[in-house]
Amino acid sequence: MDKYNMRYKSALKLEKLIVKKISFVRHRDVLSDSQIDVDFPYNVEINGNEIAVELSSILQNTSFILEISMEGKFTVHEDEQGFTSEALKPNVLAIMFPFLRSQVTLITAQPGFESLTLPAININELVSSEKAKSTSDK
Repeated sequence: MDKYNMRYKSALKLEKLIVKKISFVRHRDVLSDSQIDVDFPYNVEINGNEIAVELSSILQNTSFILEISMEGKFTVHEDEQGFTSEALKPNVLAIMFPFLRSQVTLITAQPGFESLTLPAININELVSSEKAKSTSDK
């Protein structure tokens, strides 16, 4: 029996979340004022009602390079298996993004370094741009 009686319960359940890789290389003692380049590569694999997601963040400027990669394992409630992978991608990425964002803040909250908080992102635009990029690569 489910612990929560929720009217708007998600069809997705996050079963496991792990940090696969963290790499932080500082080039200078102080964060420079230069703009920080940010990228969010990801991969979503759907196998029946199981979904494996790898979401990464790569931040760099003249002062540092930070790479974080996380892996999430999701299940889709049996009643909702009709979802397509394109419909599920934004949802699983939106669930994982706050965890990735938190890791960026924790890693950069070091002595002598200005803590970084990633702004919220438009997950739908991220998925659309990746879809357009993969279509043009073919």
